Amino acid sequence: MSHPPHSGSDPLQPSILIVDDDEAICEVLATYLRPLGYRIRVAHTGNSALAALREESPDVALLDLRLTDMSG
Repeated sequence: MSHPPHSGSDPLQPSILIVDDDEAICEVLATYLRPLGYRIRVAHTGNSALAALREESPDVALLDLRLTDMSG
């Protein structure tokens, strides 16, 4: 299985938005995925995830279904 190339903050790198109110889960996922070449953005609330989506559309979003401020 090939992985995307890792080149810092290249806008052509695949991006992932991680949305979870548990900071430890976000940290583990980001720590695992960044070395594989993904640009990672993290949000801890539904509202901050929506704001992140308005700024940049990720290739993939990993969502917690039970956020404190709304349903994932």
